[in-house]
Formats: sequence, structure tokens, C-alpha cells
Amino acid sequence: MTVAVPIVVNVLKRLKIVNDGTSDQWHRGLQLLVYTVVGATGLIGVDFGPIDTVVTTLAEIAAQLLQLTVLFKGGPVVHDKLLRGKPVIGETFSILPAP
Repeated sequence: MTVAVPIVVNVLKRLKIVNDGTSDQWHRGLQLLVYTVVGATGLIGVDFGPIDTVVTTLAEIAAQLLQLTVLFKGGPVVHDKLLRGKPVIGETFSILPAP
């Protein structure tokens, strides 16, 4: 359940409800709220197994999407900023003459 707290804080930041400087306070407050609710309902006897499984699956999907985002956004940046114009194994395939 607590894996959803950073996601909620980031969504609230996107919606301009949480300011950049206060996100740590929001995170701690929401974590405290989650622990309190889970603890109180655990004393009553509520089973969070199915909900925890769903939240874990959503977190895994979010991690995969983040990896894809880094792959698709980072690849062109690495090419443009680091590799453009550099010879590949001693040779260049660009129109410009080799330095």
C-alpha cells in the first residue's frame, strides 16, 4: 500500500496541489495516514492482500513505463550530446571528413 504514496504525491504535484518544496511533508503525512488506516483496519480484521497485490502490480507497470520513457527519451539525448560526430571503432559514417 505504501508504494502508492509517492505516486499520489507526484500526481498531486502535476495537478499543482503540492508545491515542490512541500512534497516531503506531503509524503510523510500521507505515509502516516496510510500506516494509521492500515493499522486500525488490521486490528479490526480487514484483509489487504488483494489490494496490496493490485497496488504492487500497478507499481511494477509504472516502473516499466518509466524504463520505457528513459529508453525513448534518453536514447536520442545520448546520441545528440555524446555520440554525434564520434567515430565508431575508428571510422565515421557522417558526411563530414574525419578529424
